[in-house]
Amino acid sequence: MVDPFFQKAGQNSQQNANVWQQQIPQQTPTQAAQKVDAVLNQQQIQQLLQQQQLLQQQYNQLAAMLQNPQLPDAQKQQVYQQAQQISAQYQQNNKNLEALWYNPNHINKPTVVQNTQWSKLSMRGFLIGCFVLLIVLVGWLVGIFYYLINNPAQLTSVGLDPETTRNLLQVFSVIFFGLLVFLAMWMLIINGYRLVSVKNKSKVWYWIWLFFGFVLFIGWIALWSKVLNMIKEISVDNIVDNNRLIVTGVYVLDSEKWSWFVSTSTIKLIAPSLISFALNTDYFNGQVLPSFGQSTFNQVILDCGNGQTVPMNMATAQFDGNCIYFKKGEYPMTLKVDYTNTPTGEKLQKDIPAWSLVFESEIAVNPVEWSISYNDAHTEMIVGKVPSKIRFDASSVFRDFSLQDYKIVWDADGDGQADKQDASTFTYTYKQAKLYTVSVRFPWLNAYAYIFPLRVEQSDVPVCEIIANNTQGTAYAFDVQFLEANASVVEYQYLVLDWKKTLATTKSKQPVFDYQFPSAGMYSLKVEFITDEGKKWSCESEDIEVGATDFQITYDLQYKSPGSPKFTAFTQSGINTFSDEIITISEIPTVLQLNLISVVPNNTRALRKVSLDGVPVLSPDNKIFEFTIDSPEEHRVQILIEDATTNAKTEKNIVVRVNRDAIIGKLLVKPDSVGISPFTVTLDASTTTLNDPSDEIVYFTWDFGDGEIKKNISQSVVNHTYNYDQAKENGTYNPKVTVTTRKWMKKEIVLSYPIIVKKQTVQLTLTLDAHPGQIAKIGDRVPMSLTLNWLPEKIYWDFWNGKTLECNGRECISTSTTYDAPWTYTIKAKVSYSDKPEVEGTINIKVN
Repeated sequence: MVDPFFQKAGQNSQQNANVWQQQIPQQTPTQAAQKVDAVLNQQQIQQLLQQQQLLQQQYNQLAAMLQNPQLPDAQKQQVYQQAQQISAQYQQNNKNLEALWYNPNHINKPTVVQNTQWSKLSMRGFLIGCFVLLIVLVGWLVGIFYYLINNPAQLTSVGLDPETTRNLLQVFSVIFFGLLVFLAMWMLIINGYRLVSVKNKSKVWYWIWLFFGFVLFIGWIALWSKVLNMIKEISVDNIVDNNRLIVTGVYVLDSEKWSWFVSTSTIKLIAPSLISFALNTDYFNGQVLPSFGQSTFNQVILDCGNGQTVPMNMATAQFDGNCIYFKKGEYPMTLKVDYTNTPTGEKLQKDIPAWSLVFESEIAVNPVEWSISYNDAHTEMIVGKVPSKIRFDASSVFRDFSLQDYKIVWDADGDGQADKQDASTFTYTYKQAKLYTVSVRFPWLNAYAYIFPLRVEQSDVPVCEIIANNTQGTAYAFDVQFLEANASVVEYQYLVLDWKKTLATTKSKQPVFDYQFPSAGMYSLKVEFITDEGKKWSCESEDIEVGATDFQITYDLQYKSPGSPKFTAFTQSGINTFSDEIITISEIPTVLQLNLISVVPNNTRALRKVSLDGVPVLSPDNKIFEFTIDSPEEHRVQILIEDATTNAKTEKNIVVRVNRDAIIGKLLVKPDSVGISPFTVTLDASTTTLNDPSDEIVYFTWDFGDGEIKKNISQSVVNHTYNYDQAKENGTYNPKVTVTTRKWMKKEIVLSYPIIVKKQTVQLTLTLDAHPGQIAKIGDRVPMSLTLNWLPEKIYWDFWNGKTLECNGRECISTSTTYDAPWTYTIKAKVSYSDKPEVEGTINIKVN
């Protein structure tokens, strides 16, 4: 071990002394007298340089000793420590030379003594590193290849048709696995040769590498075979990107036209809403059409996923009519294609799964006097008879999409004029019986109009309208007018309402009424009348803003109870509900949490007050208020926003009702409510609780909604497998469970959403088993086989060489033929089923 620093130092130490002598300039006696210290420094420098030469010699001797392989390890360690001490002394001398103003250009850099026995990288280590790098590279390529096999649509997304995609994967597998098998064979040959040729040397490593090469060879062959089978099983339905089959149309109100999108990810769908659809002809013709072979299309129908179907105009590729979606949720669509096979004349049908529409939010539509119903086609929302007062609520839209400003435009009658702006809740009275097109826009969300049909039906009694005129302050004069000129009314009853609470009731024979409201707030007037024929009816005014009601309040309510220990949002149906400013709870005590999301305008002078039955509820931040309902009577929650400076005041009143059922039931489904047949789910009613502590649950009767019932069993959690009903073309099921207690109390619990089972698609894959490259020679026996996912009833083969074959069941699922002339032949296989549509597949083979 020879330190390069000491080698250089040994050669130059004497030269450094001579150079130093040359660097001392000739001086006059006066200068010499003034620089006595410099002479003394010269002497010290000379001594240090001589000491450096001695240290270099000692270090070289120790380095030579370390190179001796016969030196014991203990002594070698001692020598190594001595060399380090000498190196440290040498470096210290260099620092001293610098302090004496010795020319730094002649001082070597600090020396670091290294143990040379670890300084060399062995060839074995280098080979191991290369091998690890190769393994990582192969693993990376295997990962990419595996991903492409399982996601072949990624290749079609760049413009490749399905057949080219499959052929490309086959070629890639041949090249990739061919190289891997070649490497494994090379390892076998090299190490086998060394086992035979190498003499007088250990052969353990050769045996290890030989075994490892054999394992790799077998493994690559097995994996290659599996990959080829996976490629064979790839069907057109696997390759086609179903999300691109259909384009969606959303109405743009300003331009009065539909705007088309391949994806709705940027649209933000809101129910209820009308959606128009068209076929993506470029994608369909390039990716799907080749799978039909020589066919003529008779009809294309779109299943909207909501029970509606719309036919396609074959000339324009647009679907006639629109699909209406009334509720938020996911709607899977299906393209139903009726076509005729041109060579055989057979009429066939194929279902192609399309993408799913996801409505992320919903506008609530709540008739005041009526309940919502729908027409038979489920394309119209019916909100009652004229006059019909409707309360629209879009509060959840602003919460679901985190919209900061309440910018919204309501057009309730579809006349193109805004009826209300910048209010998340809106009440409108429809005074004519007809079909309206409601339009709602959210300018801060997008430029689209969410439109939906709303029908108001005719009434068999006179229809009235209330005209309110503010005479002074909080005093109003009301005039009742009828749309029919000959309406004969003999008696009126006027009811002044404060959020459905009656403030005053007055009977009169006259269609006019005067009233002074007690304070600013939101009110309405309801008129009940009797005609001369004895018919009774009523009408209600629009909301009347009395005084300075300038605040728009948006809030959210959650609850927790013994049965639901974590805060949970209310729903509009079930046992704990919040709808039309009425809360219904089933347990006491129940803690309610009111969150004031926003108050517009956000006036710092305005006071926020929340009270329960007139008792103030305190909040640390004036945003979240919590209070407990612990008694069964009806309660009243009041939200009051008041600005004493401007007399602006807005009040919201919420009624809390306690409905203590003996059994509080919940039914859950896991892991999901949507799946492919056969679809196994877990139904869980274990969270069902009783309000009577002396009672207990003894039986569960499960009705799975598909005809199967399990009566009086003790299991609160059951598994059940649903199948798509081919005969009824149905895959929607509504399970329920009836809970029975020891005191013979019973409660039927219905799952709040349906279980949707999608039917399996019929698949057919045709494979040339011995000719994966689809090339054969004249006279070769060409074996072929079918891969099916259902049991066939009949199989028909057309080899395109004048020969055909037909059999029952799976008798000829594998067959073969020969070809006597060069040509490119198209082999066809058609499979029929007893309860499923026929399916056909083709494959080409070139004969040389």
